[in-house]
Amino acid sequence: MLTVRYALTREELRAWYKVTWLRKLWMFHLAIVVLLCGSFALGQVGGSTLSGLQLGVAASVLMILFMVVWPQLRYRPEERALTFDAEGLSYVRGPQTGRMPWAQIGSVADAEGGIIVTGRNHNAFIVPTRAFGGEAEKIEAFAMISGLYRQAL
Repeated sequence: MLTVRYALTREELRAWYKVTWLRKLWMFHLAIVVLLCGSFALGQVGGSTLSGLQLGVAASVLMILFMVVWPQLRYRPEERALTFDAEGLSYVRGPQTGRMPWAQIGSVADAEGGIIVTGRNHNAFIVPTRAFGGEAEKIEAFAMISGLYRQAL
């Protein structure tokens, strides 16, 4: 069993989102632009293909902007406590508590700056390296957490 306590900063959240965007989210955002622009243009939303395309671009920008801003709006600076064991992880953040079995976890990744535990619902626990005390301790913790994850699958 391993328990870590930390308070995530806005900068750490922003850095994680940037890395995630560069790796794979850009494709999702591009798909949004293509689908909305195509749908609006083909449906001639606004009265013509050109106005549909323009409205599609505007709707895409608004939707992507919302998706980028949403994690920052939901940000809470409270200390978090994550406990990893053979069954999964338990979490406490302020009055919010919960348990997530390994079957609901999609990945455990050793990332620059910390460990990322992502649920199958795409929500993530971002645990910065400083929560472990340093890089060596983070590597040790990652080996334990990923081992628990692999054993449960």
